[in-house]
Amino acid sequence: MDDVTLLYWAMTKDSEAPYMQAFNESAGFFTLPKQNSLEEERSKRETLQGELNAIFSQLAQGEEADWRSLGIDENTEFYLLGVKPNKMRLAVKLFEHNKFGKIMTNIGIHHQDLQLSPKDKQMPIWLLLKSLKSPVTSKNALPPDLSVKILQSILKGTPYPRYLLNTVVCRVKTDQDNASKKFYAVSRDRVRIIKACLTRMNLIKRGEFNMLNTQNQDSAYNCGRLFAVLEMIQKKAHPDINATIKDKFFSSACSTPYLVFPRLLKLSQSHLGKLDKGSVIYYEKCIQEIVSNLGDSFPKAMSMEKQGTFILGYYQQKEKLYEKKSEGEKNNGAE
Repeated sequence: MDDVTLLYWAMTKDSEAPYMQAFNESAGFFTLPKQNSLEEERSKRETLQGELNAIFSQLAQGEEADWRSLGIDENTEFYLLGVKPNKMRLAVKLFEHNKFGKIMTNIGIHHQDLQLSPKDKQMPIWLLLKSLKSPVTSKNALPPDLSVKILQSILKGTPYPRYLLNTVVCRVKTDQDNASKKFYAVSRDRVRIIKACLTRMNLIKRGEFNMLNTQNQDSAYNCGRLFAVLEMIQKKAHPDINATIKDKFFSSACSTPYLVFPRLLKLSQSHLGKLDKGSVIYYEKCIQEIVSNLGDSFPKAMSMEKQGTFILGYYQQKEKLYEKKSEGEKNNGAE
């Protein structure tokens, strides 16, 4: 982590091993070894990961966690020290201590905040940082000690560095999809980061956006949903199109919906004219339902937080539309 060496220990008279193993796995600093020769170690770590996930699930539901099954006393004091070489001395970049159970609870909340569904796996810090970078530019330098600041937020249960949300939103708006390289600007990992940042800022309720929220009245969220529907209508009308409204209007729709959406809605009418009657009815209902949540007009300008909410709404609505499309294809195949 930014050339920082992380040291950690438990103040216990018993073996430290259970604490070390549990922290390593839950913090997500390491990935499972892939070598076949380490299959036994993989199995042990996967078992531990399953036990930890069960504990995190208990904590998320407000239940008392069974740490003793892992040989752990949750009230044991746990210390973390991050040091970095600085010329002829070591600079202390991080020092945290708390009860082990509290630290692990905060780590569990971090993983929960990053989830869009219970199926989402842990996101190691290195993968989180990778999501801030673009494959189409060499200007990918990140601030010094960013990973340390993220770790501090995780351990304390506080908001993530502001840089995180700002950078992810900007990357989503400026990067272009590259299907051949399997790169997509609005990736699941990026949306997970946005959702986590908004949750930590108390702008959305914890667990409220783990799936599409059709009852939400937030204008930014519904603008994102509407954009996803209009994009899908265009794709259905022109299956072989090279550039969609996402390529041309996503950034401006995200920033200044008031200037963009009237034009996009008008454009969608010509696209709807090319669809079958059943599709027209379905998409018009989608549009009406979303617009009813927007009120009298579109927002004139949106803050970085609202742009993040727009992206979250866009991704979740798009995911739902493709789920609907997949179900329709299965039904057609069964007939």
